[in-house]
Amino acid sequence: MNCNYPDFVEQMQARITDLIGYEASNIHYEGGLTPSPEDRILVDLPAGHSVKETMRVKTSPLYHEYMDGSDINDMGENIAKCIIDHLLSPARRKMVDLTDFDKARKNLCIQLVNIEKSGLKENAVYRMVPGGDIAEAVYLYLGESNYNSFASAMVTQSMLKAWGMENQENEIIDEAI
Repeated sequence: MNCNYPDFVEQMQARITDLIGYEASNIHYEGGLTPSPEDRILVDLPAGHSVKETMRVKTSPLYHEYMDGSDINDMGENIAKCIIDHLLSPARRKMVDLTDFDKARKNLCIQLVNIEKSGLKENAVYRMVPGGDIAEAVYLYLGESNYNSFASAMVTQSMLKAWGMENQENEIIDEAI
């Protein structure tokens, strides 16, 4: 039986929570009451040290699949499998090196992001591109992930602090370029 969008999101969150065994407080929804491309379930993953990793699950396409007849339980199982596969992936294991700048520096990269649409955190390391809403945000490339994608971690102010490079945002950005 089909349910409305808010109920679908609530059920999907509960299914993911049950399947991966995380506390419900580590899984939350960001979005509206009707499907939108920006809507997502955020799954905070344990990463250790000063690193926080969040996996984003876009809910609007999932809801459309559900409305087309896909089973919500099967969909939840597929998402849980993706999360577990990611937790065991070689790219994830690289995150251990994130507190050592000498190891991390070779993986610095820039991603151009729309500041309004990206959800870029205020503690992120970035520089605005003149004349627009685009920022050069610093990320660490972690390697190929599963499902034809790559994994990256946003560089934050707390990471700069761990590296002993507080207030050196421009140097880090230049290094990444």
